[in-house]
Amino acid sequence: APMAPPATSSACVTKECIFTLALHPSALADPLAGARRVLDGMMMKHSPALGGVLMAYEDERLCGEDEVDGDASDGSASNASTSMCDDVVRERFGVVLHASGYVDVAVRCACRVFHPARGSRLVGVVNKCSHDFIGALVLDVFNVAISQENIREELVSCPEEGSWKSAWDDAHALRVGSHVVFTVKDITESDDVVLLVGAMEEEGTGEREYVARSSSGITSIERKLLKRSEPKAKKEKKEKKDKADKKKEKKEKKEKRSKRDGEDDGDNTVDAKRAKVK
Repeated sequence: APMAPPATSSACVTKECIFTLALHPSALADPLAGARRVLDGMMMKHSPALGGVLMAYEDERLCGEDEVDGDASDGSASNASTSMCDDVVRERFGVVLHASGYVDVAVRCACRVFHPARGSRLVGVVNKCSHDFIGALVLDVFNVAISQENIREELVSCPEEGSWKSAWDDAHALRVGSHVVFTVKDITESDDVVLLVGAMEEEGTGEREYVARSSSGITSIERKLLKRSEPKAKKEKKEKKDKADKKKEKKEKKEKRSKRDGEDDGDNTVDAKRAKVK
């Protein structure tokens, strides 16, 4: 299968892998083509050996026994589906198992694997807005469920609008089609299908464009609290200024009174001298 274009999600990793694949004898005329059919059957399914979901592969080739043994300890080798027996007959590119109708063939290839980690942040497209959860798709394939208990109190459900909105800022809204930034809380797997459990408990999660606009670091809650505190701060500043003005005015009045009293005393002294002269 051709390698898909690089994914934007950091949950996708490319790794070099060696698979041991069980081929039907009918595929031995072209074992590499048979191996491709087996690998195609593994696509978009969770693989414990890979630790994720095989999304694409490329540069596939058969590898011999020596190559497999040499790479078995490097951590990149992955056995897809084998139960090796001691009683085997080895050939160049395959192993014929005793009492088995299949032949084990080793194939090396570069794999792109969807391998999300708990605590990482991903982006999904909302496809469901319910009163108690938000559903989304990651890479248009993988389901994520964000339940109400994993959504911070700032965001509330608006069933009549089919959305979730911020109680502090109407500009922050999630509805079907919105891109949502969430934290991976858990990863579950059932019948080879991966389901992500998401959370929006931390700041920096929510509607992607709104989160990007909030890159200043001031959250919607903090912005609202800041707006609330502004009138109080202005009032305190005004009261402080009024108090200072009154104090200054009082001081100026006192200085004027003192000056006027001094002038009156001077006039009285002059009058007294004039009276004495007479």
